[in-house]
Amino acid sequence: MKLNVGPQASHNVVYVNRLDHLNHAYNLMKKIKTRHLPVVDSHNQIIGMLSDRDLLRAMNKPLDTEWVAVPANPEFNPEDIVQQYMNWPIGTIDESAPLTQAAQIMIDSKISALVVTKDHAAVGIITTEDLLKAFINDHTSSLKDVKNQIYGAIYRSPVGSIIQSLSNAGI
Repeated sequence: MKLNVGPQASHNVVYVNRLDHLNHAYNLMKKIKTRHLPVVDSHNQIIGMLSDRDLLRAMNKPLDTEWVAVPANPEFNPEDIVQQYMNWPIGTIDESAPLTQAAQIMIDSKISALVVTKDHAAVGIITTEDLLKAFINDHTSSLKDVKNQIYGAIYRSPVGSIIQSLSNAGI
């Protein structure tokens, strides 16, 4: 896989403020169907990352309850804010870096998202899901290329001319 981070990253990133309440962050994640929200400070500088797992940790849950799934309307302590549950420092990667480097950073750091930068400014986010999609697309393309190469080799061989003759004859 010789793909770079930039084209695989999400560039329409929605941010959450460090002082936002967790209910707001949860509803935002649900609305835009994401599992990661970069966290910004009052100067709009990214200072952390809030994930769906962080929100799960923050949800009010009776001690004797075992969840199979997240409740439809989870409850959070109204005093809890994003900053209390976000992860920091954040991992970053330049948009020109290879995807393999992004994957290695995520594995080594045990994280599932990186902020993508260009000239040290945030331009997007790349997640493990983005890496998996790129891997699938790259391998699907590779399989199609192999299939086309095999068909091409067959049609250029003596067997290919026999197949073409049979096809022309309607057989």
